[in-house]
Amino acid sequence: MRITLVISTLGYGGAERVMSALASSWATQGKEVAILTFDHSDAAAYPIHPAVKRRSLGLLAPSGHFVMGLLHNIWRIRVLRLAIRQSQPDVVVSFVDRTNILALLATRRLGIPVIVSERADPFFYDIGWLWKRLRRLVYRYADALVCQTNSALARFQATIKVKGRVIPNPVAVPPWVVERINQQYRQSGNFVVTAMGRLAPEKGFDKLLLAFSRISHRHPNWLLTVIGDGPLRKELEAQAEALELGGRVRFVGEVSEPFTDLCASALFVLSSRFEGFPNALCEAMACGLPVVSFDCPSGPADIIRDGVDGILVPPGDVAELAAVLDRLMSDPGERARLARHAPEILTRFSPEKILSLWQQLFDDILCENSNRAKSEACLGETVPGQQPHKTAGQSLNPAQVWGRGEKSVTMPIASTETMDNTSTAAQPDVRFSFGKNWQRFLKVLNEDRIVEAEKSLSSMLGVHDLRGKSFVDIGSGSGLFSLAAMRMGADRVRSFDYDPHSVACTQELKRRYFSDANNWSIEQGSALDPEFLSRLGQFDVVYSWGVLHHTGNMWQALKNVALPVALKGTLFIALYNDQGFYSRRWRTVKRLYSQSVVCRLPIIVTLGSYFAVRGLLVDAILLKNPLDRYQKYNKSRGMSYFTDLLDWLGGYPFEVAKPEDVFDFFRTKGFELVRLKTAGGGLGNNEFVFVKCQESISK
Repeated sequence: MRITLVISTLGYGGAERVMSALASSWATQGKEVAILTFDHSDAAAYPIHPAVKRRSLGLLAPSGHFVMGLLHNIWRIRVLRLAIRQSQPDVVVSFVDRTNILALLATRRLGIPVIVSERADPFFYDIGWLWKRLRRLVYRYADALVCQTNSALARFQATIKVKGRVIPNPVAVPPWVVERINQQYRQSGNFVVTAMGRLAPEKGFDKLLLAFSRISHRHPNWLLTVIGDGPLRKELEAQAEALELGGRVRFVGEVSEPFTDLCASALFVLSSRFEGFPNALCEAMACGLPVVSFDCPSGPADIIRDGVDGILVPPGDVAELAAVLDRLMSDPGERARLARHAPEILTRFSPEKILSLWQQLFDDILCENSNRAKSEACLGETVPGQQPHKTAGQSLNPAQVWGRGEKSVTMPIASTETMDNTSTAAQPDVRFSFGKNWQRFLKVLNEDRIVEAEKSLSSMLGVHDLRGKSFVDIGSGSGLFSLAAMRMGADRVRSFDYDPHSVACTQELKRRYFSDANNWSIEQGSALDPEFLSRLGQFDVVYSWGVLHHTGNMWQALKNVALPVALKGTLFIALYNDQGFYSRRWRTVKRLYSQSVVCRLPIIVTLGSYFAVRGLLVDAILLKNPLDRYQKYNKSRGMSYFTDLLDWLGGYPFEVAKPEDVFDFFRTKGFELVRLKTAGGGLGNNEFVFVKCQESISK
């Protein structure tokens, strides 16, 4: 059986600890287990069986605002979808809210059973209104929702129609811990109260410090040890100082194994405001410690048998917590009585019992899916609007994954350890319809736009006209700048484009304005074809604005466009500015736009609206007329805002370059930079004007 697990990270935390334990146990059983994480690190806080395959997808990145967050999550869904398909699982198991939502979206219509596991009570753990809404919408696609307690599952099922199972966490400790369970109470001077968890508001360590401060003077030999780290550490340390606890409280930070500290303790306390199924409490009991816990939702009441192996305190009641601690710290006999029964948790929640619950869930889901597939086969058709359901081990045709008429794309995914090493660097067979977009532009082309294009050429080239010059337009697009060169008096103009619709646009402009001109030739050709570029001959001006980064092999195209530049000739190019992470996210949006008809309208509406609203807000703050923004844009090189917006959203293939890399590249080919217009640190085009001073000095 092949199981793919999905989680944000494998760092310190309860969910991470449980997933690591489950993965290792399943691998020990002979199952093929893969873990996909969203982070960039291959490090794991907890031991994992060497047979478990791990892949870090590098999907964690800050989102400065809503739109970037949306783009990041579209990218995450896409990369996660490909990674899951490559792992070829029989079942996917995802841990924790937002990751679960992305996993369900990523596996939509793949036909792979998906189990999502929530690790906290949704009433107390807020993930934001938008994520809550998404959870309600997409959890219905899950084959099962696993919660650790009945109360947590009931809260989910009150608002979401989803099949649910209650599966607690497995509880296990190293063998040496079991041997020492009965030893700590024979030791003298063992007066340590231990608490463990992330130093965050929900863990209630502030209440624990208050309770301990009320009784510490009665027990001068007792210390409080806090294991864990988090955003409130400095605040809690300051609180301990303010309560004059000083050396009575020890913050030890994160530890890879807590059992040494637990076995050196006499008492464990859990002061959380809410929980899921607290591993720390279970581990303390497994180490033979008497425990005290707030009876918070949810988990402690499912774990502690009140008065038998621990004491439950009313939620948030600091006075009662202090009273119970005072009583137990004063009575070693009661501590020993509770401690004798505490290790029974190892039997109650043994890994064998928990694994059997998971296996029963797997068997039920796979059986149900198999029966559904057989039923559909008997009917000879699927439910309208749905893809055929995939049974275990069955592969899907890429057309089934992406929908009718769409193409499947294989994209490299960063991997820290091998998972069959199936990433590929092949160029995606997806391309934006540049020529059709230029056809729309011709409908709004007028004299004013042509004049602005001429001004743009004149400004960057530093000339008033092109008389006596030859001009080649590489990637002519609409043909506007070939037309501008003709109107500026160029002796010879040659235009070519890879896209036949762009070639047709350029031919249309020639028909309108220079139908009888013999010095303007137009043809179809590729900037990636060095033989074609060499056959063109030499030109005084080689022009390629915003084209070469859309070829699919930008640096080869840059090498090729140097070929037709005459000695002392000018090369005028524009390339998208490399903004690292943000450029990569835009690449994902562009690929989705060009690849999937379904994605286009949402992308246009969402991002188009964002740009419009952002512009309105800026204009309102600066007391400017919002219409001026679009009127000025039309005067920028004579372009159209709407045409350029579609090009920006969908222009794929898409590559970027840093200015210094472009400088160095052409310097070795005998070119000198004479003019530069940058994108101002943004994502737009940097414009370069080079002069060829000598033949290439580096091949």
